[in-house]
Amino acid sequence: MIADDHEIVRQGIRSLFDLQTDWEICGEAVDGLDAIEKSKHLKPDIILLDVSMPHLNGLDAARVIRKEVPESKILMVSQHDAAYMSQRALEVGARGYVAKSELSRQLLAAVESLIHDGQPPGIGSDQPAQKSMTNEPGVPNGATTPSPPKQRSQLAEASDREKRPRLKDRQFENTVDTVPAMIWMSGADSLPTFFNKRWLEFTGRSLEQELGNGWGEGVHPEDRQRSVDTYLSAFHSRQPYKMEYRLRRADGKFRWIVSHGVPRIGDEGEFEGYVGSCVDITEQKTVEEIRSRLAAIVESSEDAIISKDFNGIITSWNAGAERIFGYTEQEAVGKSITLIIPPELRSEEAQILKRLRAGERIEHFETERVTKDKKRLTVSLTISPVKDASGKMVGASKTARDVTQSREVEMALRESEQRMRFSLEAANFGSWNWDVLTGKVQWSENMERIHGQSAGSFAGNFESFVQCIRKEDRSQVQEAIQRAMEGDGKYHSEYRQVRADGTVGWMEARGQVIRDASGRPVRLMGVCMDISERKRAEEALKQAREDLERRVTNRTVELERAQERLRALSGRLLRMQDDERRRIARELHDTAGQILVALSLNLVPLEQELAKRDSDLVKPVRESLGLVDELSRDLRTISHLLHPPLLDEAGLPSALRWYVEGFSERSKVGVELHLAEDLGRLPAECETAIFRMVQECLTNIHRHSESSTAAISITHDAQAIKVEIRDQGKGMPTPIPRAGVGIQGMGERIRQLGGSLEIESGVQGTSVVAILPAKRNSSDTPLETADIAS
Repeated sequence: MIADDHEIVRQGIRSLFDLQTDWEICGEAVDGLDAIEKSKHLKPDIILLDVSMPHLNGLDAARVIRKEVPESKILMVSQHDAAYMSQRALEVGARGYVAKSELSRQLLAAVESLIHDGQPPGIGSDQPAQKSMTNEPGVPNGATTPSPPKQRSQLAEASDREKRPRLKDRQFENTVDTVPAMIWMSGADSLPTFFNKRWLEFTGRSLEQELGNGWGEGVHPEDRQRSVDTYLSAFHSRQPYKMEYRLRRADGKFRWIVSHGVPRIGDEGEFEGYVGSCVDITEQKTVEEIRSRLAAIVESSEDAIISKDFNGIITSWNAGAERIFGYTEQEAVGKSITLIIPPELRSEEAQILKRLRAGERIEHFETERVTKDKKRLTVSLTISPVKDASGKMVGASKTARDVTQSREVEMALRESEQRMRFSLEAANFGSWNWDVLTGKVQWSENMERIHGQSAGSFAGNFESFVQCIRKEDRSQVQEAIQRAMEGDGKYHSEYRQVRADGTVGWMEARGQVIRDASGRPVRLMGVCMDISERKRAEEALKQAREDLERRVTNRTVELERAQERLRALSGRLLRMQDDERRRIARELHDTAGQILVALSLNLVPLEQELAKRDSDLVKPVRESLGLVDELSRDLRTISHLLHPPLLDEAGLPSALRWYVEGFSERSKVGVELHLAEDLGRLPAECETAIFRMVQECLTNIHRHSESSTAAISITHDAQAIKVEIRDQGKGMPTPIPRAGVGIQGMGERIRQLGGSLEIESGVQGTSVVAILPAKRNSSDTPLETADIAS
């Protein structure tokens, strides 16, 4: 049965088959659906199936026919290149593939081969090479060691497969099974031959799993190579060894193990292997790490950290204590803590020890201590009781911070603030000072004038000040004062002041809370100024800004609308361009291409007949056949460059492979193509955009980059598809010029699909990356009979 949508091609194939008197054409089909129905009714021995057909292409039709009529053999034909279509034909169950340009030469032989159950042209299979793995005796799986001699490797493998663990002394085996430590033993070939019961319980594995190289599967990957190297080094030198590594416990957790191993020597002095023990030291390692960190923290601390017992005897003294108090560790440890306490404050230490014995922690408090050179320091102390492992209090830990300098700085700061107040008054700023404890407020002489009040009208207290403020602003002023008192002490407020003449003016006040030594607020002092002119200017500026923003917003909306219309027009132009390319390519395929196929089919019998007669006309006929073939190839190349049929029929991967191979042959640019194995079919507009992007980029690489290589990568995840094209050429000029028509069109295609395009260029080459949203084509899965029926 012949299935092709072009009558002229079917006629040419019939003329070829007419030469075979024992062959019968039982039917013809004009598209994929027609081929399925007629195959089910006619059940032909061989089905000649064209790939490019309307309604349903030959590849999808072949899938269904193989299920419905499995006894029929399918031979695919198409104008596509055999390198790609033969593999696709094999995937859908076809037995062969012949390019239409070779029908006159290969079709009869291909059908003859199918009749006799042979392998037609165009179908082949590759089998991956088998890999072998050889392990060094005693080396865990996954570790790398120098390749051993072949004979030794074979002996080691034989030992793994055939030897059962044997111990010379069964009494020793029974004994070590009762030992709480993990015991193992290896033979003279370095392979372990025995693991005791404790080891197997720890790992949760059987003896058979652990023997040979199996034990290494439980070693942490980061420790595996190191442990192997240590073991083999000791084994070859016959020396005892000790090492630590992590081993996976039965619950899946890795535990730190310390392993000891020693050589085993037989009764005759011969070397019999190694015997060793392993102990879980995870808790010990954890304690050591904690102790190391704590010791590092104590030694690196800038504060003095001192420990003492309940008799006040110093038991530890860090570097911070030596720096602050001047005594070395040797001079301080073993001495009484009164070494650094002034005589008049030693009663304070008795109270501290009393509170510590009661289990109380003493938080920060300031006191004085004395250094080795008798200098007095102000320190902030924190003292905590120290307990042993049983919870019993055995002493105290004291942290002392030298705050002498910070207290001096604080005093200098208060004096500086007072000087600043007078400077502001000299600059015609009004200054004020509020005594928080008494409620009295002092104004500078110019404060009443700044506030617009008559001379002598201010009563000198906080309530009088509040009464001058407009009612709507009083609460926010009081809240600002409260925040300053409770917070960082900085006060700032803007409020409206009712003047004596009835007008309203804006005032700005800034101040600072002054605290006593205990941190309690005692005063709030600051400055005040008239900002009425500034407020009016700010209001005018605000109105102007709002008007400008409103106009900018309106203009932006107009520009966005115009841009949307321009993008819509650009999208329509791109679709029209693709449709026109597809139409012209289809016209070339359906008319000129098919006529050339028919012409070739008509010339072949003529050539054969003239060859039998030994006519002089056979030479021009053969030359005509050559010209027809050359024209067919050129026409197919032009058609495929305009719009490759593979893109519609076989999908993006096949179309890209075909195009990249042809581009490399034409341009001599080596192209590396990497496609995700599970890429599958994508929506038509997405496949077209990606194909055109690759086409444009490779063309630019060939024309401009002077690169001899290029790389294409298409990957995807659940959210996006990433297309990346790179070269190693001279890069684009700096600064990068305005994008040309090709790059703009490429970017517009990507934007139309909701994606993004980025171009990076430098001395090492150019990279073009497109990110497209992942939208799967519902037709990506093979068609079933039920789908066809619907």
